[in-house]
Amino acid sequence: MHPRGCVRLGNNATKMGVVLIPLVLFLGSLAVINQPLPNISESCNGYALVELKTPETLEALRDAGMKIVQVYDHYALVKYTDEEMRALRSKGVNINPIDYWVGFQAGKFHGDAREIPADYYTEATDFYIVQLIGPPTPEWKEGLKLNGAKIYSYYNEYAYLVKVDPSRVSDIRSLWYVRAVYPFQPYWKLGKTIMDVMEKGLTETRITVVVDPELDVREVAERIALKYGGQNIKVIQPNGPGTYPAKFEMDVETRYIRDIAFEPDVLAI
Repeated sequence: MHPRGCVRLGNNATKMGVVLIPLVLFLGSLAVINQPLPNISESCNGYALVELKTPETLEALRDAGMKIVQVYDHYALVKYTDEEMRALRSKGVNINPIDYWVGFQAGKFHGDAREIPADYYTEATDFYIVQLIGPPTPEWKEGLKLNGAKIYSYYNEYAYLVKVDPSRVSDIRSLWYVRAVYPFQPYWKLGKTIMDVMEKGLTETRITVVVDPELDVREVAERIALKYGGQNIKVIQPNGPGTYPAKFEMDVETRYIRDIAFEPDVLAI
């Protein structure tokens, strides 16, 4: 039987279905994609990493009846309860509960849709943040790829930006080692510098726009510039489509930045 995620009752980030963004809880206006509520025969507080200081540490975990999910070189990923954690710590075992969050320049996201401004939310995307239950193994990453996901970049706490057809998201979500899947939000594309510009109320600024590297950056830049009145375009993709860096610069009125963030080919501003 595959191990599944533990659930903290009352924690929005672990509720089933569309739990609501980044994604939870205003189901009528916001919507997140998360793992279905797993069937659990006993309560647990979540996942933790245990430092394997000696070979005896792993044996101690097994003797204590801990649910060992994955063993790495120097750590083990386990499910734990408060009682088990206290017992292990009393024996000098270094056990560290995982605090699941995803960091963006716009701030940390903990799985609650209310962390995302309502006017920056969308589900119309081919890009998703896929967060795993622990440090990824080659097999886990290969499983994502076999289910249609192309991994673009890593954030933190075992979260990846992936491109996948929306019809395959349920396949990704069903993988036992996937904790949550969130539609990649326009709000997360905003850099600190751009947010400062918007807060200052500047009417025009020069922006750097990172786009999907699979595309022709010049074509994307010209299309976006034409749509929003961008000027003085500079394309930065010296090696052609499918390569990094994949971005462009342009001068644009600040009032269009939010709309540009909603462009499906844009990954960061």
